[in-house]
Amino acid sequence: MLPEKMTCRVLLTDKWAPADPAGRGELARFRPGATQAVVTGASRARGGRARAAACLKFLVDSMLSPDTAELLVAAGHDARAPVQLGAHNLPDDTLIALAAADRRVIATENASDFAAVTVCPVLLVRKSWWPQESLAVKLADALDRWAGVNEQPGNWAHWLPADLR
Repeated sequence: MLPEKMTCRVLLTDKWAPADPAGRGELARFRPGATQAVVTGASRARGGRARAAACLKFLVDSMLSPDTAELLVAAGHDARAPVQLGAHNLPDDTLIALAAADRRVIATENASDFAAVTVCPVLLVRKSWWPQESLAVKLADALDRWAGVNEQPGNWAHWLPADLR
């Protein structure tokens, strides 16, 4: 049983993440300073692969599909979209204030309005990086992978790296 104060979660993914220096046949991705979870050969028996990733809080801008937020929640993150807050579209300053107050990462395509934000992390993306028909799924996957390597993102604008797209 995993401790209640886990800062990570275990997912079944399509990639092996060997991190077993003791040779016990266990799979997980370990990060220094993070609470670590170990998945044994049970996931392998089901054909899955395991990894641990940080759980972040996201606020997905209305320029992006609200389905992205739902997919992030399904992946173990705390994610919201303006439509889930009762608004189809929120002014940028309101979005920033909400994200800062709740310590959320804003995911947006709006680089011109969010590039100078310094009160909360902003993750800048381009919808054109993914096919329209799979945008929400591909974006949620990219945000999930970004969270795995950015457990404590700084309060500035970050571009999603090419290797995570």
